[in-house]
Amino acid sequence: MLYKVQCWGAGGDGYPGGAGDSDVGGKGGNGGGGGAYSAIDHYDITARTTIDYHIGLGDGDFTWFNLTTTVRAESGHNATSGAVGAGGSATNGYGTIKRSGKPGGGGAAQNDSSEDGSGGGGGSGPAGPSADGGFGSAGTAGYSGHPGPGGRGGNGDGT
Repeated sequence: MLYKVQCWGAGGDGYPGGAGDSDVGGKGGNGGGGGAYSAIDHYDITARTTIDYHIGLGDGDFTWFNLTTTVRAESGHNATSGAVGAGGSATNGYGTIKRSGKPGGGGAAQNDSSEDGSGGGGGSGPAGPSADGGFGSAGTAGYSGHPGPGGRGGNGDGT
């Protein structure tokens, strides 16, 4: 029988934001990159066949189905204190359909209490390219020792 096989790469980890103090909000953490998407429309599977697979764990690892050269999607990359995480690359995937994940959003600067966190990059999917990660939800200035919350990443449907 012929089956459609799809793989999604995991999202990369965001980097934690810095703590604020009694007067200003902390620096926002950078967002991790979104995972890539790969698929093959017509894959022939024989009954009672053993098929290997691997679920990627993020930071450039791969999710794959039946060997790494059948269908494979790259995970998003982790963010660092100085850079957002890159999205998983379609170039590093295998399949007849391949789409890249998007980069994470950048953390807000110190003293910017309105946007302390940052969103992760959007994971790609079958509906189309994903959206970039955005700035985070409102942070809390003057809340000593706690960075603001992170925002939402882009959706896998291109929005």
